[in-house]
Amino acid sequence: MKKSIKFTVALLSLFALAGCSNVHTSKDGNNLEIGQKSKKRSTKKTKTSKPTARKKQTNSSQSLTDKQQASLDKTMADYGKKRKISYVRYDGKHLLKNSAGRIYPDTFKKDTFILNNKKISIGWAPQGGDQFAYKVLAIYNHDFDQKGKHETYIFCIHDKKPIVLVDTAKEGNKIVLTQSQDRELNQHFDGIMNGTQY
Repeated sequence: MKKSIKFTVALLSLFALAGCSNVHTSKDGNNLEIGQKSKKRSTKKTKTSKPTARKKQTNSSQSLTDKQQASLDKTMADYGKKRKISYVRYDGKHLLKNSAGRIYPDTFKKDTFILNNKKISIGWAPQGGDQFAYKVLAIYNHDFDQKGKHETYIFCIHDKKPIVLVDTAKEGNKIVLTQSQDRELNQHFDGIMNGTQY
């Protein structure tokens, strides 16, 4: 009896030295299983990798990371270069005024914004959240002249999807926005927000 106890203790010690993570007791408690459960563990690892993919999809409801902001800045610089103009970005600190007299982001609070003939809820929301239907993450402006001709690009999240809106409205408190028709610009913003382009 003592010999079998010593043999069992010695066998367990050997397995402990070899790496106890692969040594398990069988369901009935009478046997030791070596390396049997390692396959199950690897399936658990694949299950834990799925939330990473979800994070990329839900990232569109969050603020821009520094990397995303840099990528969007480059996108707008390239877009401006192609059109031989330049854009000024609202930096979150210094108000951005366009030639129509509109001051971003303050204008979201005091003016009426229309999209597709409907009044929309829109506002500066760099942290995402549910306060507005259109959560503004970035604003870029170019003034063509001092008489009100301008292009203000408003990068938003709406229904958890990236959308690029454009303000070209002249002076007034009613701002009619349009959705950007530039396919490449829309694709770039979508890629930045979904983690497929940097």
